[in-house]
Amino acid sequence: MNHVGGLEAWRWLFIIEGIPSVACAAAAYFLFPDFPETAKWLSVGERELAVERIRGVASLGHARIIWKEAKETLTDWRLYLHYLAFISISVPFSSISLFAPTIVSGLGFEGLQAQLFTVPPFAIAFVVTIAVAWVADRYEMRSWAAFTSFMIAGVGYIAQGALPPDSFKARYGLLCVAVPFSFASIPPLFSWLTGNLRNTGASTLAVPLNVSIGSLGQMIGEHEINLPLLPI
Repeated sequence: MNHVGGLEAWRWLFIIEGIPSVACAAAAYFLFPDFPETAKWLSVGERELAVERIRGVASLGHARIIWKEAKETLTDWRLYLHYLAFISISVPFSSISLFAPTIVSGLGFEGLQAQLFTVPPFAIAFVVTIAVAWVADRYEMRSWAAFTSFMIAGVGYIAQGALPPDSFKARYGLLCVAVPFSFASIPPLFSWLTGNLRNTGASTLAVPLNVSIGSLGQMIGEHEINLPLLPI
């Protein structure tokens, strides 16, 4: 699509990737209520039922965050264990895009074919992530879903590192296992976090903290790739 409509191909790449996000954001604004009690498309009875179903296990709505809730959230040591878990699973996200092409190029593919071979791990991740999220919600086992995904992904990455450098086919197969379960651990982690926060104020603070602190893992992943190049 280079020079189509007078735009370079890289500009079209950003436009095409951005359109679904913008469309989903617009739809979410109108379709997703902030809280069950504010869902206009539910009847009064349905709203009351929805509120009762999540009472004591999820956040209910109120107007603003108060200092007491903020203090309790910032001083809850258990939340920091959750942030640490999110850091650990964020490490591979930045490094996947760096070492995946190396594995694919080792298979003997170049150019467009090499790019196409980087698609299957992420396509599988789409299916696995939805399946794990459904199981975690259906059987209310979010911690086990996250833990199992952690373990499978971790074993996959360790096995890739332990294999000989020229075992490209085996490493690619393990990549198709490790990448999907890396992504699959995210929905259970998020829902586990929000499900254990008793009010909106805690959610307002804990969720952004989780994402912000967890992003440190991506920084670690980027520098991890360059460790062999650093002076000792």
